[in-house]
Amino acid sequence: MIRYILQRRGMIHLRNWIVLKERKSITEKGNFKALVVRFLTKRFIWEYDPTLESTYRHQATIDDEVVSMEILDTAGQEDTIQREGHMRWGEGFVLVYDITDRGSFEEVLPLKN
Repeated sequence: MIRYILQRRGMIHLRNWIVLKERKSITEKGNFKALVVRFLTKRFIWEYDPTLESTYRHQATIDDEVVSMEILDTAGQEDTIQREGHMRWGEGFVLVYDITDRGSFEEVLPLKN
């Protein structure tokens, strides 16, 4: 899934991931746990509880530099206050939506702004 690494403007782009080079953090919304586990363990999980919030820590070597990441997998049911807290916590964000479901795209679009 993540094979191509490009470096641009002080950021490391990992195909579907954007990680800042200082304190690396990724936060997201929704049913992202399967992608996170796939990235961290190189395996796919078939069953998980998408209503639980989880934090993962991971280290990878990118361009001969050890990169430490904190990945927050939110439950996707946050109120505005919780969402603002997540936005202050993270330095980079991945918004995930289902390309076969226009409604899921429209749900994450306001978060981009």
